[in-house]
Amino acid sequence: VCSIGRSVKLGADAVGYTIYPGSEFEHKMFKDFGKLIETAHTYGIPVIAWVYPRGRFVQDDLSTETIAYAARIGLELGADFVKINYNNDFEGFKWVVKAAGKAKVLVASGPKLSDKELLQRTYEVMKAGASGLAVGRNVWQHDHPLKMTKALKKIIFDNKSVNEALKILK
Repeated sequence: VCSIGRSVKLGADAVGYTIYPGSEFEHKMFKDFGKLIETAHTYGIPVIAWVYPRGRFVQDDLSTETIAYAARIGLELGADFVKINYNNDFEGFKWVVKAAGKAKVLVASGPKLSDKELLQRTYEVMKAGASGLAVGRNVWQHDHPLKMTKALKKIIFDNKSVNEALKILK
């Protein structure tokens, strides 16, 4: 945790902030995020909002409506990118992406998945209009992280099928 100015001096290309709509601290997070956006954009760097609805006011954090609401919050707060969850509702996710407006949608890779599940998920979110993924354990804990990265690249940047991407892992 450091200031935006320090982040830039350290070479940051972007900054991020987590927002939990529905939590008792929602109002503080919105206010803090507003300050962060203003400062980051003064430095000319983009901001990623990790928006994960939760708390006693959130009935179902993985409903399409709730995820669309999260995307919309990111847009309305001024985020350049909004990182949200995917609930395996391909048709609904197209609407989620539209709700994000000009904010680019990044999808959390979520829990540890099989190779095919991760690549299928990636294929679906990209076809639905997402700009990319934020992948952690599904690459770093993979037996062949470089191969998995190349397989993901095939889908995200080369517009290839899941089966074509799976060939890289063999």
